[in-house]
Amino acid sequence: MASTEIWVTSVLSIIFSVVAAYIAIAFLLPMVRALVKEVIEENNAVAGFMSILVIVIYILLFKNVIRILTSESLNAGAEGGKSALSYLIVLDPGIAILDQLLPYIGWVLLGALIAFGLRHYFKK
Repeated sequence: MASTEIWVTSVLSIIFSVVAAYIAIAFLLPMVRALVKEVIEENNAVAGFMSILVIVIYILLFKNVIRILTSESLNAGAEGGKSALSYLIVLDPGIAILDQLLPYIGWVLLGALIAFGLRHYFKK
């Protein structure tokens, strides 16, 4: 019975993670786009900015789903050694690289936003 509860909560966690990513992409990012569009007047730059933010959300979603699937509680009920899901641990090095890249992406986006804002300010 406990194994069923663990599986159900894991599946629900993944579903809610996907729903949260959808809400972020469908509802929050358009608000960010409207804000950024006021500062950055170039459509290509705004599209690139928003694409990077969507990629960041996908990276965070992927990281969270893999964390849920490789959790100890989910793999503890495996009989005869490791469960099939525990082999997803091979994705950890790639996730670590993407995770270490996220702060740099944030700084690049912040720097670009400041640069475009200053250019817009001095243009007037």
